[in-house]
Amino acid sequence: MKRKLFVLAGIIAFISAAVFAKENVMTVDTKDCSVSVPEGWSAMNSFRIVKGTSVLCLLAPEKQGEAFQSNCNITSGVVNKNVTEKASLQAGKEQLEILFPNFKMIEEGKNYHIYTATINGLNVKQVQFIKIKDNKSYIITGSSPVESFDSYYSEYKNIFKSFKIKPSAISDDSIELSTSDCSVRLPVEWLGQYTNSSSIFNFASPADSKTGVCSSVSLLKETLDKAYTTGEYLDILENYYSSSVKNFNLVDRGEYFHVYTASNSDGADIKEVQFVKSNKKKTYFLFTCTAIEDNYDSFAETFAKIAESLTIK
Repeated sequence: MKRKLFVLAGIIAFISAAVFAKENVMTVDTKDCSVSVPEGWSAMNSFRIVKGTSVLCLLAPEKQGEAFQSNCNITSGVVNKNVTEKASLQAGKEQLEILFPNFKMIEEGKNYHIYTATINGLNVKQVQFIKIKDNKSYIITGSSPVESFDSYYSEYKNIFKSFKIKPSAISDDSIELSTSDCSVRLPVEWLGQYTNSSSIFNFASPADSKTGVCSSVSLLKETLDKAYTTGEYLDILENYYSSSVKNFNLVDRGEYFHVYTASNSDGADIKEVQFVKSNKKKTYFLFTCTAIEDNYDSFAETFAKIAESLTIK
């Protein structure tokens, strides 16, 4: 069933979101590894657990005329004791030769190899890097159209260079996203898209098995021309929504949050909670948590936990 993500399109379009500076690198952190996301790239599918293999996909900005969007996938799996990185790459090479037509090895190193192949009918050039620690291997695969690979190769190398296998303060299966501004933690099973080209992180719950609908959470950072209390900030939002959002109805209000119902652009009845945090320097972080109205109560606790995890640096 196709997943649908219900959001209130344009609900915060009036806010002029600040763009992260180039030095503000976004990092995705799990309980045993971390990786930096290149400027302008997005990360999708969290570290989704699939039969023991973790998967994270980093997506380059789309370019007109390219056969597909260049990307970098990170996978992990268990290997036998004393297996070397070189031996693991060789075993992988043998599988690639079987799986992909027109496979051709271009370059091999101690912990990487580069090859071309036909994948799903497309001419692809890939680099695979490997790291092994404690009987667990991590494969970082960068993929581009053959003619575009060279322009992305430095990014793939930077992604691999940033990749760290390390102990972490994260003791459960959550994921932490961090920039120089803030960090936030979310459940590992949530799918998502974490965008490093603007101030917005977006992530979503697994799709409902019956409706195919996801609930969602987005984080917006903005800097205003003056400082407001969280109450004043919420007042500004409510005044705007009351005149521009269909069927807007405020149902709860606290010191740093409010809850309301509305209709989104698809005509669906939704319920949202917005949490506001500030660094007291005219910069505000706004969480918008959205669910179909009938399903809201089952997500309310998770929404609150995600918002509470926000740490402003």
